[in-house]
Amino acid sequence: MLATRERDGARRSQDRTARCGYCGCLSPEGAAFCTGCGQILDGTGRCPSCGGSIAAFDRHCAGCGLTLRHGTKSKVSSRPLAALILAIVPGMFSLWGIGHLFAGKLKKGLLFLFMGLLMMLVGPFPLAFIVLFLPDLAFLIVVGAIAWVVLWLYQSVDAYREAGGE
Repeated sequence: MLATRERDGARRSQDRTARCGYCGCLSPEGAAFCTGCGQILDGTGRCPSCGGSIAAFDRHCAGCGLTLRHGTKSKVSSRPLAALILAIVPGMFSLWGIGHLFAGKLKKGLLFLFMGLLMMLVGPFPLAFIVLFLPDLAFLIVVGAIAWVVLWLYQSVDAYREAGGE
């Protein structure tokens, strides 16, 4: 009975996993490298080619030049955030598409810019003046305001995604 408990304990310790701090994948505990991205799990490791010491974020071994991770990019990027800010702030004034232009999406940026200018003409503020003269069309203010906000938020989120945001 004691031997069975020891075997179960050993089996449970083998089933334990370690979470990669870089990509979040689970790897078997004791593994030197993440099974998802190849990141070194314990902070330092040995090069599989020459046995030299390598740090957690090294892309190449300093001893032999072996490529440890291909195409590893930093997960932190200010580009999507900048596109989002450029979509939100000018977008409050119906200048939509600025975030898309920043992200390099010229056609989408110009399309959203045209839509924003069109919404400025038929949006909630011009409709408020129309309703002053035609009070029966008051519902147009609500419809125009909802359409404006939905399109403004959509173009902001789309600019963020087009710039590489998740």
